[in-house]
Amino acid sequence: LGACLTLVGILFILLGCEQTQSKKDAQRSIPEGPRVGFRAPGFSGPTLQGQSLSLADYRGKVVMINFWATWCIPCRVEMPSMENLYEKYRGKNFEILAISGGEGKSMVQPFIENLNLSFPVLLDEQFEVHSKYQVSAIPSTFLVDKSGVITHRFFGALDWNSDQSRELIGKLIKAKE
Repeated sequence: LGACLTLVGILFILLGCEQTQSKKDAQRSIPEGPRVGFRAPGFSGPTLQGQSLSLADYRGKVVMINFWATWCIPCRVEMPSMENLYEKYRGKNFEILAISGGEGKSMVQPFIENLNLSFPVLLDEQFEVHSKYQVSAIPSTFLVDKSGVITHRFFGALDWNSDQSRELIGKLIKAKE
């Protein structure tokens, strides 16, 4: 099963990002899951601290929704760059919601502490949010604009420290609703 998930992950990395900037991009749209240009499905879930967070709580902010798991090596590689991005844009109408799938607090908490991550982490033990977003490979990331519309989908680990990534987030934050 692990090898299959790895192969699926590699395929999604090769497919790259989906975004709608032209008809060409729309034509190569991936046919599953919530689509770029449409409202992000609402969800709520428990945090490691036992609070319940909802996507609706972040209306008016740009939200990065990242699906991951502690056993996922690309997720482990990606998380520190996500933390750096979070530190750069914290308090600037930007939020990260990292959604761990299929694992409880006893697995996730040590992982988060080990990497010294400060962004909110939601537990999706029964894969309910994963199902809403039809996540079939991790890490998978959705960017949601201030009005709640999905602007980008990414499959595979990314370097969120890159100039390109920071420029993208900066533009989304500056955009008017």
